Amino acid sequence: MADLKELADQAAEELLTAIREQARKASDLELLHLAEAYSMVVSTEVSTRLADENASAQAEIEAAYDYASGSGASISSISSVPPE
Repeated sequence: MADLKELADQAAEELLTAIREQARKASDLELLHLAEAYSMVVSTEVSTRLADENASAQAEIEAAYDYASGSGASISSISSVPPE
């Protein structure tokens, strides 16, 4: 995943450089296309990061649920044994 982030950072840097270099001589449409490309790279990077954070949070929730379910199962099995 670090490689993807590094690639996205490089692409964003290259696009910003192109925007800066083209700002005085490019048409509005060319600048718009460069800006759109930059926006897509950045939004994809942010979306990927958020998805990773969501997956980590979901895994933590599932682990906590599994732990709690396991504890509950052992308690209920003990409490179901009738006293002697």
